[in-house]
Amino acid sequence: MSGAPAMLLADLADVPADHLKWFLVIVLALATPAATLLGLWLGRRGRVTLDPQPLDVRAAPQMITRELYAETQRAIESDLEDLKARVTALENGQREMLAKLDERLAEFRVEMSASLRRVHERVDNMPLEVVTLLRNTGAIK
Repeated sequence: MSGAPAMLLADLADVPADHLKWFLVIVLALATPAATLLGLWLGRRGRVTLDPQPLDVRAAPQMITRELYAETQRAIESDLEDLKARVTALENGQREMLAKLDERLAEFRVEMSASLRRVHERVDNMPLEVVTLLRNTGAIK
C-alpha cells in the first residue's frame, strides 16, 4: 500500500504542466458554484427575521359595504361636479374680462390714432407759422 501514493506522484510527474493547469482550472470552476449552492442549502435551515417588521399586514376592522361605497362614490362625483362648475365660472369670468380688455384696447387705439393725427397736423402746419413769424419780425422779406 505504501507504493500506491508514490505511484500516483510518479504518474503526476509524467503529466504535462499545461494539462495539470487546465485540470485545476476546471476543478475550481466546478467547485465555486458547488460551494455557493451548498451555502444556500445550509443557509435555508436557519430562519431570517426582520425586526422591526417593514410591513405590518392586518385584517381590516370592518369591510366596506356596497351602500357605503356607493355613497362615497356619489360624494366624490358631487365634489367633482362642483369643481367643474367652479372652473367653468372662472373660465367665463376670464373670458368676460378679456372681452372688456379687448374693447378697452380698441378704444385706446382709436384715441391714440386721433392724438397722433393732431400731432402730425401741428407738425405739418408749423413751417407756415414759422415763416409767417419770421416775416412779421422782419427777419425775412
